[in-house]
Amino acid sequence: MDNLKPTALFLMSPAKGHLNASFGLARVLLAQSNYSIVYAVPFELHSYVSQQGFECVLFAGLPFGINGEQTLDYLSNSQRVKYFDNLIDRFYDTIYNARKTAIERLIQQTKPQLVLLDSFQSADFILLYPILKAQNIQFVFVQTMLSFHQQADNLPLDCPVVPNQKTNFSWHWQQYYFKRRLRSLWQNIIYLGKSNRRIIEQKAKKQGLNEHHLLDYQQSFRVGFANVPELIVAPQALEFTHQKQQYQHYLGLLVDLERKEPTNESFSLFLNSLPQNKKIIYCSFGTLYADFGKRKDILRFFNNLLEVAKKLPDYVFVVSLSESFRKEFSLSTIPFNVYFFEFVPQLTILKRSSLFITHGGLNSIRESIALKVAMLVYPVDLRWDQPSNAAKIEHHGLGLKGNMAKDNATELESKIIQLLHEDIFRQRLSCFTDNNELVANEGLLKKIASE
Repeated sequence: MDNLKPTALFLMSPAKGHLNASFGLARVLLAQSNYSIVYAVPFELHSYVSQQGFECVLFAGLPFGINGEQTLDYLSNSQRVKYFDNLIDRFYDTIYNARKTAIERLIQQTKPQLVLLDSFQSADFILLYPILKAQNIQFVFVQTMLSFHQQADNLPLDCPVVPNQKTNFSWHWQQYYFKRRLRSLWQNIIYLGKSNRRIIEQKAKKQGLNEHHLLDYQQSFRVGFANVPELIVAPQALEFTHQKQQYQHYLGLLVDLERKEPTNESFSLFLNSLPQNKKIIYCSFGTLYADFGKRKDILRFFNNLLEVAKKLPDYVFVVSLSESFRKEFSLSTIPFNVYFFEFVPQLTILKRSSLFITHGGLNSIRESIALKVAMLVYPVDLRWDQPSNAAKIEHHGLGLKGNMAKDNATELESKIIQLLHEDIFRQRLSCFTDNNELVANEGLLKKIASE
């Protein structure tokens, strides 16, 4: 850490997608301010973050209040009796105490003047609050998805509906909150009163959160906090609504187009061998589709895609697919114009693509818009924001959405043909409004810090 400069500490969810979403913001902070950028990440991510030119410090562990016990079950090498160990963890505050200690050590080690916390692990604000207050440290949330907040003309982020004049927005929110109440009630029963919500409320009181930062449950997924600045790394033009909270700041696409991407020799040789005028259809469902998608639906989709590829011999299909899925297809079933790779450097291939078939993660959407590539969105993980992102892409005319469980090869082909040949999608991408507030307003950081 550069002791001559104030430190901006990024405390992001330990996943490449969340880190990638923050790199553009980090570069703007470097360019427009006097901050030294430091990322707090587990050791296995140090090499990746360092490749981007940012300093790293070691930070591991699980945020409390968001089912961390289940992650501990998955990661633990020891024998855990899941229900009983989870119950004990909740009653003895195992994850909470470990996280509290880790955060206190992190702040002592880095001595930041600004903390940027991933909104996805918002409960960490409860642990940070007394330290921020005592040491006068500036704080903002970094939102790597679109807005979680309920608005009169917005929908929950797991909702697949493309709204129209007849859409009952309130009804969709009521359905969302009803399901969430049922989950919380079930947690209270099986964990003897120690639901995520109850734990968060108890710890917020214990940590001394005041009335200015009341818990806010009128939003998707997370617990929020009133009047805490939030930087959304996306354009507001992607939303259904023009409304926002007064402490929300949309930063535009803010894609780090210079991001260093891992690659391999076989992919480089393949791409270099393709004529520059060869049309490419790129397909990737991110890095977590195997964990959170339905395998039978994913296999069904790729069988359909292979059928479509046979009918479009003038296009090269570049597909990012893991070995466990690739081995499901015999060489005889794979058309000559389809190429599978374990990993594809996404920015590199998008720069040469005519169409992007994607799961609808916001990072992929931002990158596709920045490079003016139309999208066909097939959500894989229906629990988070992919369904709503797909609906927004179709709503704004930047692409189309599909249903992996229902669309057949004919429907998939029809959507691909429409996206390839109708100019309206490229026109809308070309004129898409990207209000890059942070780049345009060098005083925004000072404004946020004063809130």
